[in-house]
Amino acid sequence: MDPSEVKGIDIVVFLQKLGFSPVRINSRYATFHVPFRNSNHPTLRVNRKDNTWIDYTTGKTGDIVELGKLVYQIDDDAKVMSLFESSNLPFSMSARYLVDQDGNSTMITKVRVQELNNKRLLSFLDSRGIDLSLAVKYCREIYYSVRWKKYYALAFKNNSGGFEIISPALKGYVAPRDISVISLHHSNPYCIVFDNFMDFLSYLTINQRIDFAIFSNTVDYLILNSPVNVHKAMSVLKKYELVACCLSNDEEGEDTVNMIASEHDGVHDLSGVYEGYHDLNDFIRDKPIVVSGL
Repeated sequence: MDPSEVKGIDIVVFLQKLGFSPVRINSRYATFHVPFRNSNHPTLRVNRKDNTWIDYTTGKTGDIVELGKLVYQIDDDAKVMSLFESSNLPFSMSARYLVDQDGNSTMITKVRVQELNNKRLLSFLDSRGIDLSLAVKYCREIYYSVRWKKYYALAFKNNSGGFEIISPALKGYVAPRDISVISLHHSNPYCIVFDNFMDFLSYLTINQRIDFAIFSNTVDYLILNSPVNVHKAMSVLKKYELVACCLSNDEEGEDTVNMIASEHDGVHDLSGVYEGYHDLNDFIRDKPIVVSGL
């Protein structure tokens, strides 16, 4: 179980395994007595959408790892994670939240994530110019239900156990949302930043076409999954000597590059390589920006 899987463990299930039943529970929140001190009042609230918690008495908040450190009285992330790994707690939640690109949130059930093999999803990726061997390596397929209807989509995991998802009919994420970091070697001095996993796969596809596989193994990759996650990326990027940004050719992409550069000296904007295209995926599909009125 990797760190993102540990963070995907349902906090409600964890507390119930410890013998704490929720005082109140609904599809969004659950309220418990605090499990790490004597408490007469149920002041621990679990956000079931983001799988986070807050203790209203002290103001402390965090994910399941931070909660585990308090419960087990161990101030060591690795030791707490090892306890979770041996506890047989489920990683897949019975109910999670899907948020579409317009910000609409829907509870989904019967969530199942498995290796990418769906022919329609593979065909969709092929239409986007993505090398399928790379897609199978880095992506999964997710199946879920909304009430009585069943759906499936392409899934890309983030650092907190959530998934960015996309299909021909949908683009969104399964909460919690976070950045995705792919580190091929622990001592890589360089990192490349992407807006989304489709651009990340596009970059790897380009490298494969021109046989840059050796170079590809000398860098790490950070996928923002959303511009709002740039603040989460800052602390991760500090350890790299050089950060290259392959972001969108628009104002939002420029603002993100400037924000990263404001806290890091070795930042290079590579968007000029695909000037005239909105992003890397449009570039490999040869879909230039269409200027209205021309």
